[in-house]
Amino acid sequence: MAQTGLIRYRSTRIRFYLLKAGLQADDEPLPPGAPGLARRSDFWIMLVIAVAVFAIILYASTRPGHCG
Repeated sequence: MAQTGLIRYRSTRIRFYLLKAGLQADDEPLPPGAPGLARRSDFWIMLVIAVAVFAIILYASTRPGHCG
């Protein structure tokens, strides 16, 4: 789910960049540092989110339920 959010964010940034750059940018690769390009930190961000979600689910599953 976190990857889907990041992909959506990146694709929107690329779309806005291409709209701003005009028709001549359709056939050219994105320049380094352009909005929407994957960064090295993206892997670590997704890893931290996945580990945090896993830890929350693990913690919640080990807690006893409250019966009223």
